[in-house]
Amino acid sequence: MAKPRVKRIPLKISKSAEITPFERVINWDIKTELKNPTDAVSFRNIHDGEKILVELRVFIRRLRSSSGHTFIILNYIKYVAVIGGMVGAKSLSMYIEELHSKEEHPNALMQAIAAIKRFLKHLIEANTIPHEELPNTPEGVPTEEKSSFFEIASRDLKGLADVLEPYKTYISEYELTYRLDTISAGVCFFCDESMKLIHKQSQKDLRESLDDIDFCDSIISSITDDDFIRYKGIDNFSEAFKDSRTVVEAFSILYSHYGQQDKIPSPDYWPKGLYDYLKNRGYKVADIRNELFLTKSTSSGVMLEAIRDLSKEDIKRYRKIENYSYKHFSMKSVEVCFKILFVNYGRFLPIAEDWPVGLVDYCKVHQWGTKRIYSAFFPDRQVHQPLFLAYLSHEELAPNVDTVFKYTYIDAITPAFEPNKVRVYMGKFRGAPVDKDLSKNDPLIILTRRYIKKYKSILATSGLGLAYLSQENPSIFGHINRNRGEFELKTYDRSTAPDWVHISLENYAKEHPLLKPLAFKGATGENFRPTHAVIDTLKGEPQGKIKLKLNHKNTSTTAKYTTNAVTNAQIDTKGRNYQTFLVNQSRLHEDELTDTAESSLDLQELAYSKRVIFNDLHVIADWIANRAEIVKEKDRLILSNPRRWVNYWQVKLAEYEALISMVTSQDYQAATILCNELTIPYLD
Repeated sequence: MAKPRVKRIPLKISKSAEITPFERVINWDIKTELKNPTDAVSFRNIHDGEKILVELRVFIRRLRSSSGHTFIILNYIKYVAVIGGMVGAKSLSMYIEELHSKEEHPNALMQAIAAIKRFLKHLIEANTIPHEELPNTPEGVPTEEKSSFFEIASRDLKGLADVLEPYKTYISEYELTYRLDTISAGVCFFCDESMKLIHKQSQKDLRESLDDIDFCDSIISSITDDDFIRYKGIDNFSEAFKDSRTVVEAFSILYSHYGQQDKIPSPDYWPKGLYDYLKNRGYKVADIRNELFLTKSTSSGVMLEAIRDLSKEDIKRYRKIENYSYKHFSMKSVEVCFKILFVNYGRFLPIAEDWPVGLVDYCKVHQWGTKRIYSAFFPDRQVHQPLFLAYLSHEELAPNVDTVFKYTYIDAITPAFEPNKVRVYMGKFRGAPVDKDLSKNDPLIILTRRYIKKYKSILATSGLGLAYLSQENPSIFGHINRNRGEFELKTYDRSTAPDWVHISLENYAKEHPLLKPLAFKGATGENFRPTHAVIDTLKGEPQGKIKLKLNHKNTSTTAKYTTNAVTNAQIDTKGRNYQTFLVNQSRLHEDELTDTAESSLDLQELAYSKRVIFNDLHVIADWIANRAEIVKEKDRLILSNPRRWVNYWQVKLAEYEALISMVTSQDYQAATILCNELTIPYLD
């Protein structure tokens, strides 16, 4: 059969056909840490707005506060959309002029432009906008350096003098020990002793709060099935546990003590006040004995009611009663209160207004306020506040506020390689984190490990807690937020930290008057770190060791902490590590000295004689100037002669850094002024 031939037919195009435009659906918004997404419709009106919006979503993922940066960048995008320009260097320059015309605060302007520039650099790296040089960031007003404890206290010199009056002997000891003048010794003593008192007291408060949690746990673990039946649904504590005695209860006590015996002892041996109570209600000894003996055959109504619901737990409790006098006998106790709360609410307690009537008042009388009870059931401010203060005041860690408050996680303490040591790791948004090995017997380490173990076990008992533990970096400061009956497990707002310090110092000052100037002159968590630096400086610790302790990248940053109006006083101190360094330097040349008269000198004396080199401000100024010049010319030196950089200039830079690190802060600051007069030859 022949195949049909293909027919060619002309196409007929309908003139009525229309093209319908189709726009892709795009969510023009940005999700930040805020509950609701932020509107970003302005991106529709700029060139490559969709691509830039996608990159912004990527950019804010790594930010600590994404909403703040998003707001700043959106304002810039809105400006670009209004002027009809493009995202880049030109529009940013115009935006800077616009902000200048509105007389924005210099620091606010600087921070805003810096944030926008970081985003534009991200866009350049992602090849979303062309590579171009961005305008310079406007200069801000220099921020005031954080004050030490002494500077805070100096706002009231008379008050400071009054609290230091009883410590004159101790200040004299500081003069002799650290070779300080009287003023510097007073500064050193006040800062040092205040820090020690805060650290000691905060650990004491932390220990007591952890004891409360253990007390609560012991009660919860002792709850029986009978307790669940007995305490479930109680809404009036006062009615359920009246301080009134009953005949049935009296016979229950007698039965618990003597019901299983063949002979009942004389009333003189009964619980005190019990016979008097029954006698006043018409019961004689013979009648009472008859009631008890009748239980073996038949029981009266009273005895039947007494033993009908008597459980083993009740018998144990009644056997412990030795006094049935009205003033002594009561079924109420803090333990019973805790059982009622747990049976009805679990670990997550509602607000105290919803607790059974009368329970709050009873607990308050027995020194258990509602805040203390909340924290015993689930750790909150009562535990976290002293824990926060204890870390800020730790002399070896010396962390800043954010490091403790925001970046201390549940796994912050882990075993170290060295025996009997633990590794403490606390993050930081900017700069190096705290990463140090401490003794596992450090009191704060012991308390923290105890807290974390307890905290994890409590979190593991609920779905809300397990969800919190499953986060990438759960903080040790997670707490329950009671919001309109709904529970939320979250960290504290950063504004909480100053309140914690203020409240703690006020409480500590009641017991330690030395802390009064800090408590009433506005000391905050920001003042702890500079105080650590001042203490070390006045005690003669080398600049290098202080820099290492504070995790600073540059010595100049350390100088901002160690140099202030107080520590600029003339200090002639004998630094222990500084002396050790010189002794070690002397030992390097010991072989050269064996055949000379110097070999008979004690190495410590030799080190002391060499010390004059490190006190020569002109020599120190030369080191500082040369180091600065090498750092400045680093890129050029590497490009022009890489081998010479590695073999010579890099070595020289390390030498200058080592020498400068052994200079005291006072000498360093004085020598820095002399640097301006020096001219360094061209480096090749």
